[in-house]
Amino acid sequence: MAIELILILLGFLLSLIGGIWGLVLAFQDSTLWGVLYLLVPFASLVFVIKKWGNPAVKKSFLLSLLGAGLAVLGTVLGGRMTPASISISPPDLTGSVQFPNEAAMPTDVDSTPIQAAPPIPPLPPAPPAATSTAPAAASPNQSYDYRQSMLVGYAAFEQKDYQTALINFKRAAQVRPADSYAVKAIQNTEAVLQQAK
Repeated sequence: MAIELILILLGFLLSLIGGIWGLVLAFQDSTLWGVLYLLVPFASLVFVIKKWGNPAVKKSFLLSLLGAGLAVLGTVLGGRMTPASISISPPDLTGSVQFPNEAAMPTDVDSTPIQAAPPIPPLPPAPPAATSTAPAAASPNQSYDYRQSMLVGYAAFEQKDYQTALINFKRAAQVRPADSYAVKAIQNTEAVLQQAK
């Protein structure tokens, strides 16, 4: 495993050195070639082909190519390690497990079971649309949307955020004071809050 890692790192280093060397040579040739080499894809390859007669350009390209080959070789050799060739011994489970005796167990724990919260009633259907096209006058008690308040209340109740649930159920009850769903949701939430105290 260490040889593969060394090959990958050495290959990366040689590719990096060859690439920087080629960039320096491109800038030495002209600023335009340097910028193209740096920013335009495959411009470095065009530069190498056009300047192949320059021994320094040839060496920088071959160094980059050698580095890439070593990195690929290291990756291929590292990939040949299959999970079957790695042996992992199972843990030793022959030791005995010590359990505390009953005398060491705490006795001041309340043994009354925790009661489950009362079920949440389903969300009532939306009220039928008004037949009148005139907008209804908004009263102070109807500043909250009933359905939205109930949905937020149910979501908060599911997340065990009972204070937020209670606030939203009370908002819904402000809009529809005689609504059995809102009243029951308030009762359920208050019962859970009382159990938590």
